[in-house]
Amino acid sequence: MVLCIIFALFAGVITAGGYFAVFSTLSIVPRFAQLSHTAKKVRLYESFMIAGAIIGNILFIFRVKIELGTAIMCLAVLGMGVFIGCFLISLAEMVKGFPVFARRSRIKRGFGIILLILAIGKLAGSLFYFDM
Repeated sequence: MVLCIIFALFAGVITAGGYFAVFSTLSIVPRFAQLSHTAKKVRLYESFMIAGAIIGNILFIFRVKIELGTAIMCLAVLGMGVFIGCFLISLAEMVKGFPVFARRSRIKRGFGIILLILAIGKLAGSLFYFDM
C-alpha cells in the first residue's frame, strides 16, 4: 500500500512538472500578459495558474461539489474555452518549430520516423491512460 502511495505521488509530481513545462515552453502566460499590456503582473498570473492547478487537484481528489449559479457556470466555461483555444493555437505554433529543429540539428533523413515515434508514444500513453 505504501508503495502505491509513493508511486502515485511521484506520478503526480511528474505529471505536474510536464504540465508546467509545456506551459513555460509555449510561453502562454507571458503572451497573455503581452497582449493585455500587463507584463508587470506575469508573476501574479503564474501564481494564479499554480494555485488553480492545486485547488483543482484538491477538488478532484476529495470529490468536492460546488453549487454555482447558471450565470457563473457559463462564465467559467467561457473562460475555459478561451484558455483551451489559446493553448491549441500556441501548440500549433510550436509544431511550426519542427522544421527549424530539423534544420538546426542537421537531420538529413529520418525526421519523419522521429515524428512517427513521437505519435506512437502519444498513442500508447493515451491508450494506457484511458484503459486504466
